[in-house]
Amino acid sequence: MFLHGSWDHILGNMLFLAVFGKNVEDVFGPIRYVAFYFAGGFVATMTQTLMTLAFGTAADARVPNLGASGAIAAVLGAPDSACIPRRPTPRTRACVDETGAFRHGDG
Repeated sequence: MFLHGSWDHILGNMLFLAVFGKNVEDVFGPIRYVAFYFAGGFVATMTQTLMTLAFGTAADARVPNLGASGAIAAVLGAPDSACIPRRPTPRTRACVDETGAFRHGDG
């Protein structure tokens, strides 16, 4: 997760993390957010590795996994999973406001 293929790759990940990450951190809290970020990256890396080993060639297996795109994808998907209530509460109803933006709170 700490190696990237190019400056464009790392800057793109940083941009998406800056835009979407703060909202997710506000909902999850800083400790849970960091744990979620690393868990998302770990699951993405393991999934990519398993798919490569199961369906790829020997040459495919020699290509390293680079970047934090899997962790960024988890952060991007977090608002959707956080807003799926088991039973509606004021917090889950407030996940998406009238503009479609993700937010949190009581109102």
